[in-house]
Amino acid sequence: MSVAARSTCAGALLVLVVACPVFANQVWMSDCNFGFHDQPYGSHEVVCVTGELDCTDDWPPYPFPVADIYIVSDNEQNWYVGRSLDDAMGQETTVQGSGGGGSFWDVTVALPPLPVGRFDVVIDENMDGHYNACDGFNDYVLGNGTSCAFEVFDYGLPNMVDSDAIKAEAASQAGDWTATAANLRSVFTHIQVASLALRVGSAMAGAPTTAYALVAGAGAFAIDYAYMYGNPMLISRGQDIIAAYADRMADQHADLAADPPDSTYGSIVELGAIDYAAPPTDDVIHTTETPLFNAIAEEAALIEAIRIAHERFLGASMVEPPDTPDNQATRIQALALDEYCVLARDVAVDIGDAFADLRAFADTSGYGHTVVDPDSSIALQERVLAEGFYPEELSIMLGAGFDSTDTEAIYSEITSWDLVEATEGSAVAHIDSTIQSNETLIASLEAFIEGVGDVLDATSVVWIPHPTANAGGPYNGPEGSAITFDGSGSTDPLGGELTYEWDFDADGAFGDQTGAEPEQSWEREGRRLVGLKVTNPEGDHDVDYARVVLTPVNGGPVFESLEPDSCYIPMADCDSLAFSAVVVDPDGDDILYEWTLDDSLVSSADSWTLDPEPVAYGRRRVTLHVSDGSPLSPDNSYSWRVDVPGGCTGVEEHESDAEGQALAILHAAHDASGDRVNLTVALPRTGDATLSIYNVAGRLVRSMRLGQLDGGEHEIAWDMRSSDGRPVSSGVYLCRFEVDGAEASRKVTIVR
Repeated sequence: MSVAARSTCAGALLVLVVACPVFANQVWMSDCNFGFHDQPYGSHEVVCVTGELDCTDDWPPYPFPVADIYIVSDNEQNWYVGRSLDDAMGQETTVQGSGGGGSFWDVTVALPPLPVGRFDVVIDENMDGHYNACDGFNDYVLGNGTSCAFEVFDYGLPNMVDSDAIKAEAASQAGDWTATAANLRSVFTHIQVASLALRVGSAMAGAPTTAYALVAGAGAFAIDYAYMYGNPMLISRGQDIIAAYADRMADQHADLAADPPDSTYGSIVELGAIDYAAPPTDDVIHTTETPLFNAIAEEAALIEAIRIAHERFLGASMVEPPDTPDNQATRIQALALDEYCVLARDVAVDIGDAFADLRAFADTSGYGHTVVDPDSSIALQERVLAEGFYPEELSIMLGAGFDSTDTEAIYSEITSWDLVEATEGSAVAHIDSTIQSNETLIASLEAFIEGVGDVLDATSVVWIPHPTANAGGPYNGPEGSAITFDGSGSTDPLGGELTYEWDFDADGAFGDQTGAEPEQSWEREGRRLVGLKVTNPEGDHDVDYARVVLTPVNGGPVFESLEPDSCYIPMADCDSLAFSAVVVDPDGDDILYEWTLDDSLVSSADSWTLDPEPVAYGRRRVTLHVSDGSPLSPDNSYSWRVDVPGGCTGVEEHESDAEGQALAILHAAHDASGDRVNLTVALPRTGDATLSIYNVAGRLVRSMRLGQLDGGEHEIAWDMRSSDGRPVSSGVYLCRFEVDGAEASRKVTIVR
């Protein structure tokens, strides 16, 4: 760096400031922080200016004076009227004076990288792109003649932190996590398909093959159905949660890959909220998946913190290179980078372990190596979207005990499947690829931590007036018991008395407890991060985080066996149905039982029997809820669905009359007017009748209570309107006629 060059530009600044009138156009180089800048710039710095604009009346479109500011390469010659203005940084900056005398402050006029050289700063008052000094406008030059406004040098910043490498790895990780989310959702979606096949197929036991083929073959899995469907949606729900976190991981890594410098490098980086979840049951799927998505949630928050710290580190090192004396902000951000990278490295190890546990479960559960075939699922979805359910399928489902809500839910489930990214493969293969990607991330973080360590070594002599937070730890303790935290290792170089604020609920806010040594407890086992913020009397603060590991002290009750062992039971006769379960508690606690029938408590014994005699026919839900009474352990539950036929409720089944006539819809046709459909029905005897109309999706369109009808033939008219009185659209509809539990169906086609 040239001493002569520095004095030349600085001298020009002093002369021009004195010569300019108080309220005329004038400009000074500023440090972007309400101070003057009288040193050469590095190519890594941001250039700001402060000044005054001439308050004249000859620029009426603006309530305040406005001008363009140009940075022009200095040729060490005097400026002449009419000289064209060409901004050396690529774009002039428009500035508006808003204070007394048209003042403006710290306007950014150039961003790094700056070209090396000498530069003048010009205020173009009439904004015409030329220098004018004698035509009523008072354009202004800082750096006229042999002087200059400022100089830029290339200091050659040390490349101790390989930002390109960590950003490249972040971009790779973003792609890997996007693939992980898609792959997990692929497995999740096809489990839904198989689940639907089993549900409908179980309810349609004995139904024609064509109806069962509705879903029975779609995306079928060689999977342990008894286990999975005894625990409805555990796998699919957990995979979906993990996939959602994987999406967030992909977003955070993509942001880190983009990662521009940040000029707010004086601010301390804090962790955002972490959405910790406890396993809702002690089922092996929940206990296997919960640590995984908790670790992914932690890593997502840490990658975000790394991104912000890295941006601020880049911004700080441009203004305060690590090898220069004035590098406080660089060191502060390097310290944050080091802490968050170490935490992220440790969490990445946890994620690898959690994925390995999930892989082991996939190996033993029966679904991990199953290759999914998306073609049948896609074909089913396309057909249902285009045509809806066939009337025969609707009729069989309704006859098997499904009501309109059920058929509509099945329709919605099929049509909402996201099969675009579904690919063939196995859960184990997806998990293995994610584990490998995670190992690459760990290696990259290790290398990045080493580079940050070099920066800290280079800046170790810097005295920083900020306090240093120390959350202590790591901490270990049993769930439910108080853990004492120790932040007394925090220090303040000014010797001031520190205030302590803790974040125990991981919401990103330090407002849970105060004091250097608070106590805190959590009711569930697991791993989590706690944060400490310390503040000195001057208002400066710092944050630190510590790991807490909570060990289990009380496990929840677990089902060893269940009777019946199927969760879907179409009752074929009118006998009583006995329910029981073998439940064990790992701690030997007493088990509390609650049996409910459609959410109504029916028993607190360890078994219960359903007597269909007083029970309304249709679909009934029996649920067993078990607990050991401890708030430290999860409860558990299991549900059965029982389809109770109408003949089991004290209502006799309809028998054929003397002529052999059975309940039937004999004929369906439009009448001569074309504005209604006439249905001819045959009743074997008197009964309370209802006519229900369904569309191809199974949605109930109209329900007509017909009251008591005598045995024999009747003609029933439907005006082709829905329950809200609106005409239905063209299409195929299913007419279902019911009399005291017996039913008959027939399809009709409406053409408008």
